[in-house]
Amino acid sequence: MSSELENNETKTEGEITPSATTKVESDKKKQRRMRREARKAEKARKEAAKSPLQNALETIAFVAFVFALALFIKNFVGQPVMVSGDSMNDTFKDGNIVWANKVGYEPERYDVVIVESDKTGGNQFIKRIMALPGETIRIDEDNKIWITPADGGEEYQLDDPYGYFGNYTYATSNGYPGITHSVSETGSYTCADDEYFVIGDNRFNSTDSRVLGAFTEEEIVEHVVVRIWPLNKIGNFDKSNTK
Repeated sequence: MSSELENNETKTEGEITPSATTKVESDKKKQRRMRREARKAEKARKEAAKSPLQNALETIAFVAFVFALALFIKNFVGQPVMVSGDSMNDTFKDGNIVWANKVGYEPERYDVVIVESDKTGGNQFIKRIMALPGETIRIDEDNKIWITPADGGEEYQLDDPYGYFGNYTYATSNGYPGITHSVSETGSYTCADDEYFVIGDNRFNSTDSRVLGAFTEEEIVEHVVVRIWPLNKIGNFDKSNTK
């Protein structure tokens, strides 16, 4: 009698056995799989229903978007630039690649910048800012740079850890690398209120403001912020020669 009661108690009406639970879960997975397959089939049907013209228009739209994005980055954000030539030795060598920025830049002394104007024949030159608006710059026969402040203060020798002179000596025959494009007979140059005097670090092999004159802020088209090639020199460059 007792055994019968126990058996009755274990057979509760409506109870789901483990095998039934497994079956319910399996049905749910099957339904989810069927829904996924149905969505894929619908997507494939819509793609197949597109005309060649629709496909072509979508491709053109995508290409136009990518081109516009690249153009925006180039014109308003920045771009990689390959250094060509030796005018920035020993900081940058020929073939180095740098990232040049265009966003929120205010020129400062010692910044490495890219200039472009009629004076450069429309070409882009990479140089270093050495004199600021209103200042007078002079280079003596010992290749020392002297600055007279815009407010007319006393002339002082500019700290210049960047000049690279190789095995050359001062070329007195033509005054180079002194200032030949001057507004006076003193071999000095006074920057206008919106002009910056730029020089290549390789002082004996650089066409720059010493010959071309100073550049306006508008003619400073980009600011070099980091070297990205070669890999063993990647990163920021500090205010000293990077050898």
